[in-house]
Amino acid sequence: MALFWTHSNFDLEVENSAIRSASAALNFRKQFEIMELKWKKIWQGFIPYQVNIGLKCDINTGCATVGNIGTNEYRYLTAFGLSVNLANRLARLAPSNEILVSATTKSKIFERFELLEKGVVGDMKKIPGRFEVFSVVREK
Repeated sequence: MALFWTHSNFDLEVENSAIRSASAALNFRKQFEIMELKWKKIWQGFIPYQVNIGLKCDINTGCATVGNIGTNEYRYLTAFGLSVNLANRLARLAPSNEILVSATTKSKIFERFELLEKGVVGDMKKIPGRFEVFSVVREK
């Protein structure tokens, strides 16, 4: 999970953070494909069968509770809430090497990225409703 915005300047930063997150996901996918080939060559020497790994990514834009959790010895920054849960559920639906975005994120990035409509999903675990899903193809 990556967080791209935690400031209080809501209107300006939400759109910028959605664009930055889509751009980062495209870059990550490109680098992942390079590393995947490298890893598969290494694994071939140790494993007698083909190893298939893949990257699943989803971006959702919305409000979340953000803060440090853990103990005094070990803390980490995390986010939780409905927006985070929706991103997690959509990422589980993503085919390998695909970047899915919610309709909320689409509304912030459609001018800068080529998007493909993937359809509508509904009633995911503990999240009722129907949600439009789009795939990020490339930057325009």
